[in-house]
Amino acid sequence: MPVITKQQPRRTVQSVINDLIGRVNTDTRRLRIIEQELNILKSRMAAIEQNAAEQRKAINASVTELGAKVARAEDKVSRMESLIGEVVKGMKRFAPASEIKKLEQLIEIYSPLKSEFITREEAERMIEDALGKK
Repeated sequence: MPVITKQQPRRTVQSVINDLIGRVNTDTRRLRIIEQELNILKSRMAAIEQNAAEQRKAINASVTELGAKVARAEDKVSRMESLIGEVVKGMKRFAPASEIKKLEQLIEIYSPLKSEFITREEAERMIEDALGKK
């Protein structure tokens, strides 16, 4: 029994060339699409890099500004500590409350408005009385 095979139609050279040209055109189209996508990605990356550089500059400026503010604050704190030290030294030179009370008592004792004065004769009599009792 003979085997029946299906024969493919013979292709001509021109049909093969046309087929190859079609494939090349398809591949060329695909390459152009890939190139366009690559260009889009490159432009996006450039924009991202530019934004990152701008943000880096802004952050550096902020850090520099913060550093200056911290330095000013440290200077102010140092001056305040110095002034507080001077105030404390000055306060140590003040008289304590007990000394002020003693001064008030002495002032009251020697105050001419509140004191009663005695005459010389009264003082001599008081002295004689005191000596006589002994």
